[in-house]
Amino acid sequence: MEVVKLDDKKGVSPLVASVLLVGIVVVISFLVFWWYGEYVADNLEKSEVSADQSCLQDVGFSISNVNCLENSTATNKIVYFDLENTGSIDLNAFKASIVGNSANDVKSISQEVRQSVTSKLSFGYDMSLVGADLEVDIIPLIWKGGITKYCTDKVQTISVTCS
Repeated sequence: MEVVKLDDKKGVSPLVASVLLVGIVVVISFLVFWWYGEYVADNLEKSEVSADQSCLQDVGFSISNVNCLENSTATNKIVYFDLENTGSIDLNAFKASIVGNSANDVKSISQEVRQSVTSKLSFGYDMSLVGADLEVDIIPLIWKGGITKYCTDKVQTISVTCS
């Protein structure tokens, strides 16, 4: 068996080599993270759609089958209707702005209507205060990017007479 002397050969010790490798990996990782972080931030700023833009671009709905139903007393009425979400965003709630022949009122409709779904919505009102002939503006509410926004540009008006 032949013995080889290592004293004549020069090299880097394993500990120094490991430290160098870890240092190089950390520097490369930092550079990639720095480059990719700016890239992602730039693209998010370019593609972010505000709630106002989403109201204009993504909200759409149609209303049909508007009716009035007598409630427990003669003056309490319920207006109900079918609402189809034709937009590309969920409609999270609605506001019904009622203009009657005696007075005005505002009611909240807290029912969500998802994309491409038709739901039956309703709100109650006191006919003795507001009147029998109603013009009701249905205003959708959306939540976009942490912001709650009534889409007043997408109002639809329904007419109903309760007797």
